[in-house]
Order: sequence, then structure tokens, then C-alpha cells
Amino acid sequence: MNDIFVFDASALLALLYKEPGHEMVSTCLGGRSRLSAVNLAEIVGKTQPFGLSADQLLSYLHLLGLQIIDFSQDLAIQVGAMRATSQFSGLSLGDLACLALGKQLECPVITADRAWKHTDFGVEIILIH
Repeated sequence: MNDIFVFDASALLALLYKEPGHEMVSTCLGGRSRLSAVNLAEIVGKTQPFGLSADQLLSYLHLLGLQIIDFSQDLAIQVGAMRATSQFSGLSLGDLACLALGKQLECPVITADRAWKHTDFGVEIILIH
């Protein structure tokens, strides 16, 4: 497998909560794994109610070898353009941020969201289950 991947929040949440597909996520980590800061926000929002602080989460993600990528002006413009062409697809801002980062880095994105397979943004999409 390629040694660089961009992870969607859904894939990392599957790993954290040992949901279906978590084994595949585990095998793809390391190397030069990336996570958009927008997707980090999603993960923080889903884990804090269960008592995992942002600092604990960041420590864990760094131990996994994930590099957090800031949401830049270029990514914001790309997401805006993608949103305009996908307004009926049901993709969230976080979904588009992940896809845009994968496109920018020219690498596959890993997700648990099956709806992504019906998109065509020029990004390889790997479903974890």
C-alpha cells in the first residue's frame, strides 16, 4: 500500500471505538499519515463528551503518526468550489476538507462513509468496510 494517506474523521473514530473497519485503519497508519484540522475538530467534538480531552486526543493521534494539516486559504477555496458542485451529495464541510486535502497531496483518503464512492473529485477513496 501507499505510505501516505489522508484520514477522514469517520475512519479514526472507527479506530478509537473499535468499530467495523478499525483493523484496516490500523494497518494504514504510520508513514506519512495526515488529518485535516477540520476533521480534527469533528473528532474532538465526538470524543469530548466521553471524557477524552483534546490534549489526550492529540497525544494519541501523534503516537499513531498522524500529522495535523492546517486548513489553509488554498484548501478553503478548493472546498468552496467542491461544495458548489456537490451541493446535493450530502457531503459535509469536514468530508470536503478531507477530500480536498487528499487531492492537494495527491494521495488516497480513507473513510467509513460509503456516500463518498459516488463522488468524482479526482481523489482515490478507500472504504474501511
